[in-house]
Parts: sequence; C-alpha cells; structure tokens
Amino acid sequence: MQKIEKNKETTRKFFDYFVNQNYDEMLTLFTDDVTHSMPGKFPFAGQMNGLEEYITRIKNRFQGNVIEAKFDILHLTAEDNRVSAEAVGLFKFKNGIVYENTYHFLYLFNDEGMIYRMIEYMDTYTFTKLFSK
Repeated sequence: MQKIEKNKETTRKFFDYFVNQNYDEMLTLFTDDVTHSMPGKFPFAGQMNGLEEYITRIKNRFQGNVIEAKFDILHLTAEDNRVSAEAVGLFKFKNGIVYENTYHFLYLFNDEGMIYRMIEYMDTYTFTKLFSK
C-alpha cells in the first residue's frame, strides 16, 4: 500500500476508534509528542501538546458520557504527508444532549505513518454552546 493510501487508512481508523471509544487502539496512531490544535478565538481554542494531554482531555469529555457517536466522512484528500478530512459528527450524550457539528481535520504524518500533528476546525458556536456548561 502506498504511503498516501496508508495515511488515509490511518485517518479512517482514527475516526472509527474515536467513535467507539477505543482509546488503546487510538494511541497506536500517534507519536508521543503529537499536537492537537483548535485555531480560533473561542474559549476552547489552543493546542494540546503530547499524547497524554490529548487522550486525557478526550477521555474526560467523552468516555462514559456518550451513548452513541458517529462521524460521516464527506471528503478525504491526501497529498505528501497530509490528510484532510471533512466530516459531520453526531454525539448523543447520556444526559440527553445531542451534539452535531461539521468539521475539517488536517492530519500530518511522519515517515513511519504516525500522526504527529492534528488541526481541527469546526463550528465554534455549536462546540462552545455545549462544552461551556
């Protein structure tokens, strides 16, 4: 499998592991020094540095709180060491809240095919409305 196709497959695995809360498998996709950025001017904008910080934040927000999750990948485009994914996410929480948002993710891969940088764009209003509570 060519590197570009392998990176696209890794991106698909990320979404699968994320919605199924399979964090142990998700860990295998990243470098230890992975960064995750949410650019913008909203309360949650910023960067997470390192695998531990990223996984801890994801677990705190979703683990045990989500009863159903889904990402529909609308477009997946790859070039060089980058994969771009446009997706719609739907999360149903135990407290009855349904969170749906549109996303654009950019993943950067090292030579071993591991994700070392993620940049996530979304509708910040929708995100902030839910997670500011």
